[in-house]
Amino acid sequence: MFDDIILKGKGVFKQLKDGTMVRMSFPGPDSPHKEMSHFHIDHKTNKPHAEIPDHMRYWPVEAAARFYAEELMNQGYPKESALKFAKDVLNQSGARFNDIKRKNGDDRNKLEQYFDENGNLNPAYMTNTYGAHEARRVPSSRRKVRNDKGQIINLHANNAPHPTAGRALESAAFHSHKEFQDINKDLGVESELGLKSNVFEPQHIIRAPGEDGQMRGLLRRYNSNEKDPTHPDNHAYPEHHSQSRREKAFYGQIGPYDIIATVAQRHPRFMIPHTGAGRPPTNVIRDLMAQGVSKRLAEQMARAPIAQAMLGRGKRGSNTQFNNLVRDIANHLEIGSNPDSSNLYHSHKSQFAKKIKGMDRGRTDGAIRLMSMLKTAQEMEVDVNGALGSSPAPTSVVDGWNTFAVQQGGEPINFEEMGVAPEMHSMHNKIDSETSHYYDTVPAHIDMDEGAGGDGGALPPPDGGGGGAGGGPPLDQLSQAPSADDPFAEQGGSTGFRATGGGGEGFSPFPAFAPQFDPNQFKFSDDDPMGAIATIMERVQRHDTWEDASIMKSVASRNLNPTNPNHMSRLAKELDLESADIRAIAMSIGDWDRIAKHFQVRRDVVNIIKASCMEVL
Repeated sequence: MFDDIILKGKGVFKQLKDGTMVRMSFPGPDSPHKEMSHFHIDHKTNKPHAEIPDHMRYWPVEAAARFYAEELMNQGYPKESALKFAKDVLNQSGARFNDIKRKNGDDRNKLEQYFDENGNLNPAYMTNTYGAHEARRVPSSRRKVRNDKGQIINLHANNAPHPTAGRALESAAFHSHKEFQDINKDLGVESELGLKSNVFEPQHIIRAPGEDGQMRGLLRRYNSNEKDPTHPDNHAYPEHHSQSRREKAFYGQIGPYDIIATVAQRHPRFMIPHTGAGRPPTNVIRDLMAQGVSKRLAEQMARAPIAQAMLGRGKRGSNTQFNNLVRDIANHLEIGSNPDSSNLYHSHKSQFAKKIKGMDRGRTDGAIRLMSMLKTAQEMEVDVNGALGSSPAPTSVVDGWNTFAVQQGGEPINFEEMGVAPEMHSMHNKIDSETSHYYDTVPAHIDMDEGAGGDGGALPPPDGGGGGAGGGPPLDQLSQAPSADDPFAEQGGSTGFRATGGGGEGFSPFPAFAPQFDPNQFKFSDDDPMGAIATIMERVQRHDTWEDASIMKSVASRNLNPTNPNHMSRLAKELDLESADIRAIAMSIGDWDRIAKHFQVRRDVVNIIKASCMEVL
């Protein structure tokens, strides 16, 4: 449950050859929007993407099958039958989905079979029919897959306007994502399709031959866990021009095995095996033994933090030994608090070229973050071992990893000899300023059913609008700055109140449920009668929630602390919301219906948040 990933998006972008990032929106009325998938049209020019040959303009489900087939081949599946097998698996996922629907008496929201016996795509999936996105946590039994006309929903726009870009196409529907991933687990294979979000992502289905001839994602969707291209610290781009970025990168290409070779002697803390409970990763042990390493030594090597650079849990946010050490270095260099250190680090990071290998589980990202920090430390003349400790690592583990890295082509990096990049990468943070192709609302020529699939499969959202992640529209509107005395100011502010037009600094349209930072001691001034009323309402609603079994069965934990960032992050992932919003809702008091309306979530979402924190509050 807690592995849900937030779907709320920051937009879909295309990168031009010179590095300029162009935000996509909707195809215009004078575009060939009735002839092909809307993803295949450049929304700025209203013409089909020139980078995609005509014979590769696949509809989303067909494109997804071809992407999956390539994933299978990379995992050893025979090339000649990979595509057929991929389509069979997708069909099986749809059949499982329909079985669930049938058992729950929902014949209306069953799926058409994706492909016929000859592998031809069902025409039901050859349409640009839009419907609101449902949160990932909504079970298959309650998902709506058809609009009010009975048509399959194939596309999702953002459920609420982006503060600057309005409404826009974001993703393609993948209704049987859960069943698909379940089948993959049974098969022992991995796929990025539906892994992090219950949609087909543009980067997976809209691809074109890159400069190196390999199929690369032409578009990329940025979710709320990422910095979008308009942020100066963004380092994630569509893959299509990755070769150009590599060629122009001052420091050249770097990968995980370069890390291993670099830190083997310089930073022994990464080579010290942990002694805690838990088995070392079997896939690392297997790979090491395949290179002639003894089983005993392989098990020791697999327990070292550096193993995670090979295993692939280097993405930020993963609570691994490797990431903890990288964070220690970042804190030592004051990258998060000192603007000079931060700018230096991001400048270096932009100049390391990525090795794009698809599903590498953060190996490349971890490699670049660490190398960029070590380069920053070298330029600042700071010894990072002071933050890591200098305990000696077992010689056998160091030598074992060094040998393995060299066998895989890894080369130690000499930071002194590599020079210093004069500035950010030339393709970094170049944003197209043209906005005339943006739409404030869904245009009339777009077949959008706002009510289809948007109620989260449960209670209707406030005001009858289309539901978004967490049952309401994405909460990506601009926030007001936290007040100076806000105890959560450094974390983005405690209220997370959205700008609703009007009001000055600290304006709240709902003063009756302003957050109380000591919920066990309600203190109100004599001229604040609403505070006392809100407190009584809060207690009554908490009691009702506690007694409501239908609510409590959806609550995984009842002792989460709103002041604990880890607790709020955990609950945020479960509910597809942001931690600041979770914390603000938990600590707000008053009419829960008004709280739900203000934060643009369903009332049952507020119930779950309150119940999850009930024992603490």
